[in-house]
Amino acid sequence: MFPRREWVPPEPTAPTFRAKVEQKERATGMRCWDMSCGIGPSDDDPASTSAQAVSSTPQIRIRKNSSSALPSSGKGKEREEDHGPVEYACEHSFHPSCLVSATRVALSVRGVSVEPERDEQSGDVHLHCPVCRVDGCR
Repeated sequence: MFPRREWVPPEPTAPTFRAKVEQKERATGMRCWDMSCGIGPSDDDPASTSAQAVSSTPQIRIRKNSSSALPSSGKGKEREEDHGPVEYACEHSFHPSCLVSATRVALSVRGVSVEPERDEQSGDVHLHCPVCRVDGCR
């Protein structure tokens, strides 16, 4: 008989068509990094209406924790542009409502209270990136 060959994992496949479309949508700002993005276009939406509505929706990023984040006056309402360059915790960006829902889901899975911790002095909310789990604030 033939000698039994050792098993090796298959070569990685190319990205699927859906993955390529989602990547292009992220590049244009139509889709955020949340797996259940409710604002980005879906397969059922006509292309013209969803693209116009989503392109005007801003996306936010998670900043590094308050030790290296923005200087604050204690109100938590400062604009990032007023303080110069901002250090972000990761490359992922989210629609505000997608980040809120992803944070609530992550906290409920962990059995923690529904509201994330808030720093009283700076007003920052401590949270984790839903994609890469890096610690940060917003």
